[in-house]
Amino acid sequence: MATTELDGLITRTTVILEKPADWEEWIFLRKDSADRHHLWSIVNPDLDEATLEKLEEPAAVEPEQYHDEAEEDTGVVLKDMTTQEFQRYQQAERNYDRALAKYTIKRKALNDFTQEIGRTISRRHIHLIQSDDTAYARLKKLKKHLCPSTAERELQLIAKYRQLQSRPRSNTIDSWLEEWLHVVRMCEAVQLPDVISPQAQRDFLLAIKGLDDTWATTQQATLFRSQLNAQLIPTLDDLVAEFAMYWRSTRPVASSLGTFATLGIDQSSDRRSDGAETRSADKDKDRRLECKCGLKHRFKDCWYLGAKGKPQGWTPKPEIQEKFSKAIESQSPVGRAMKAALKANTGTAALTSP
Repeated sequence: MATTELDGLITRTTVILEKPADWEEWIFLRKDSADRHHLWSIVNPDLDEATLEKLEEPAAVEPEQYHDEAEEDTGVVLKDMTTQEFQRYQQAERNYDRALAKYTIKRKALNDFTQEIGRTISRRHIHLIQSDDTAYARLKKLKKHLCPSTAERELQLIAKYRQLQSRPRSNTIDSWLEEWLHVVRMCEAVQLPDVISPQAQRDFLLAIKGLDDTWATTQQATLFRSQLNAQLIPTLDDLVAEFAMYWRSTRPVASSLGTFATLGIDQSSDRRSDGAETRSADKDKDRRLECKCGLKHRFKDCWYLGAKGKPQGWTPKPEIQEKFSKAIESQSPVGRAMKAALKANTGTAALTSP
């Protein structure tokens, strides 16, 4: 079970220990947290308590430790010290102050880590650690009750690995690719033979075939040649990263639609709007195609403007030709377009008389 926690200005995702299947990820995050202050050797639940590193407060420095008594001593140690003795004592005090500061920081970090364990387990498991006040004791107890056995863990991982080899839905590609890396790393951690390189790469490419046969086949050939020539073969990380980039670059439409969906934009209304705009544009186009001759065509196709293909015996009507003449003489945008079409068709910008 995942949740979020704040760390300064950073929002992080953490794992709540609720069931045995959560153990691997949960203990990994706890180890990561403990290592920030070099605490893991103090709390590692895999070790016996006798072999744990102990966090002990440094012993205070006393002046008597650095002074050899003499007959002429006055009884005031600091006053009776020689210069060399006093210098050694001062150095020891400085070392003690530094050690005490480090101890204080580490002790606080250990206390915080102990509380962190309680905050990151399911409420129904709190009773397991209520009688334990040290981080080591809490981790040891939780491991006893919630850490799956090696055999159980291997069976779970094998089942997860086999599930990955089925083709995912297109809208879950990214999470499927991430799961490949995650599950294979966990399988490698317990040394499962199923994922020994290059078997994991082969299985991944076989699974990819259902999504993109061409890309998968090309990579399979590359993998085969690399093995044949005893060359360095691409890692699973390399293949997953390359396919992710390839998939996104060849599916830009799907990516953009996904973005709209994520932003909550109503694409149906956009399509309706686009349809209305298209119909409006079509009307405008129809208006533009209404020629002075009464037909709907482009000016360059109008017989009054010198277009070819006139039927035998066709003659222009004077009243229509007059409309063209007035339009051309007006120097309006329509008139200029007519004039350009006339010149393109006849080589002259002047209309011939009917």
